[in-house]
Amino acid sequence: MAMRMSSISASNDEEASAKAAAAIADSGAPTIFDKIIAKEIPSTIVYEDEKVLAFRDINPQAPVHVLVIPKLRDGLTSLGKVFFLFSSLVCLLSQ
Repeated sequence: MAMRMSSISASNDEEASAKAAAAIADSGAPTIFDKIIAKEIPSTIVYEDEKVLAFRDINPQAPVHVLVIPKLRDGLTSLGKVFFLFSSLVCLLSQ
């Protein structure tokens, strides 16, 4: 029983941390991604258009590890929008 309560508590802590991070992210302050888009932080860009920027991860976990981020902040907080943008990018890159 103690193990179950421990995992419930950990789950609640993770949820609280995620909510706090989301509140900060939505504050309007520039994020690291905003700075990469503005070219204030150097990156190895592999694709860019008016909607997204794709760049190589500085700490890759696979032989090919590319991060794709939407240029409009509206897309950063909605997984459905990010998925749509990612799908569009995959279609473009596969042509």
